[in-house]
Amino acid sequence: MRPSIFISGVTAALLFSRSGAAQSTHPRLTEAQYLTLGKQYTGWFFNGRADSLLAHATPQAQQGSGGVDGILQQRDRLASRAGNETMVLVEKMTWRRGMPQFWHEAMFDHFEEPLVVRWVMDDKGAIIGMGLGPKSSTPAVDSLPPKD
Repeated sequence: MRPSIFISGVTAALLFSRSGAAQSTHPRLTEAQYLTLGKQYTGWFFNGRADSLLAHATPQAQQGSGGVDGILQQRDRLASRAGNETMVLVEKMTWRRGMPQFWHEAMFDHFEEPLVVRWVMDDKGAIIGMGLGPKSSTPAVDSLPPKD
């Protein structure tokens, strides 16, 4: 089992700042490529590989994350409250404000509702934002992906 996550209350925690993240002019990755990256980023987060996450984040996201210590503190705070991940319910791609977002939804043994880890990426797959929290408090996703 992977280490668990949780947040205090029902507030989604934003680790990385989205400000300053601009869309690039080159084509986006495929949905399968984003899905692969999202799974990798989630594994790194649960396994404490903050240095790897930072290496794949935009400069703005690196600055807003609090660095290695900030990411690890967030993970540890969540781990102290949710228990162990007991079942992955969904891993999918969505869109948030026109940007690709990986969605990892799972059940944990010390929390009654699913928790969601979300990675917002730029066109190249770099991390521009991360959200953590109960499914009931996740922000709405875009109804359709943006047109290229």
